[in-house]
Amino acid sequence: MQIISASDLARRTSAILERILAGETVSVMRNRTEIAHIVPAKRTMTATQAIAGLGGKLTPSQGDSWLKDSRGEFDEESYELSQ
Repeated sequence: MQIISASDLARRTSAILERILAGETVSVMRNRTEIAHIVPAKRTMTATQAIAGLGGKLTPSQGDSWLKDSRGEFDEESYELSQ
């Protein structure tokens, strides 16, 4: 964990945020007192990103079962939009 002063954070905000984006945690000190920890945000992903890495790992029947479970009580007709 990098330790920086509050004034250093003010001077080099952009560079420090890039380090945090890369996964680093930063501790901010003011007058020899730790006042904050800045940590990277938890990464989230879309459903498309989550299933993108599954290619070839599910059998066709497993894929069909997953699709059925993911739809719950919706059926094909539920997805059609009325005009």
